[in-house]
Amino acid sequence: ERVGHDGKVAVPVGLGASERVSLWFLFCDKFTGTPCDCKVLRNGEAIHLTFNLQPAAPLVPMDPTAPNEFLVVAGLVLQPLTAGYLADAEAWGSYQAQHAFRGMWDTATDGRQVVIVTGVLSHEVNAGMPMPREDALQRVNGERVLSLRHAAALVDGCSGDWLVLSF
Repeated sequence: ERVGHDGKVAVPVGLGASERVSLWFLFCDKFTGTPCDCKVLRNGEAIHLTFNLQPAAPLVPMDPTAPNEFLVVAGLVLQPLTAGYLADAEAWGSYQAQHAFRGMWDTATDGRQVVIVTGVLSHEVNAGMPMPREDALQRVNGERVLSLRHAAALVDGCSGDWLVLSF
């Protein structure tokens, strides 16, 4: 079936009738590991692809039982962004949180997490400084942060005079 510009395909629902549904609906009707045959156009040429369906692993976990992990660095409380966190009414009302997760629901994870600042504790190294809240941690000492565990390893492995967190 052809996929329209809106990402929908026609599915037969009765005698000669059809209804347009999201292409993802067709994938959700299958089991993990099921082979899927597709025809795609590349540079005007039809290519036949076969791939096994994989379970969804969104960058922002939807599982309400996801562990509540955190890391405290210089008074900043860092946590992975989760749907459970975003379900909090305060988080949904926050522009920073919405900006941090925009466009990330369907991003391939490859073991990555979005790490955000969820709180600021009083600490001598952050006294008098405006600190970010609900900003995504991008880098530690110039190295891209892949997950909370990776951020902890970068902090622990810092041997220089300064620890630079970039948001």
